[in-house]
Amino acid sequence: LSRTAEKKPYALARTTPVEDEDVSVWCSNDYLGMSAHPKVTGAVIDTINRHGVGAGGTRNIAGTSHHHVELEDTLSKLHGKDAALVFTSCYVANDTTLQTLGEC
Repeated sequence: LSRTAEKKPYALARTTPVEDEDVSVWCSNDYLGMSAHPKVTGAVIDTINRHGVGAGGTRNIAGTSHHHVELEDTLSKLHGKDAALVFTSCYVANDTTLQTLGEC
């Protein structure tokens, strides 16, 4: 699939060696097309200019950044909870949840 910011949630699928077909992609994490929204792209560009690119490593190796702390604080307030924890991927979130439930 070849995705472009202008055509979200559509992409071009190579159906033959010389033909492409428009397909609707609803299984991505960007099914609302927010990655192409001007406020989102502007915030990304601003953040890159201030902090550079790259994760710098996972939290357990490189440490927790101030961005993690701010995001978790915002999420906990949004959901009316004492705290929140952001995971690096859905796989890690599910793995941790299952491990935690297994210990209960």
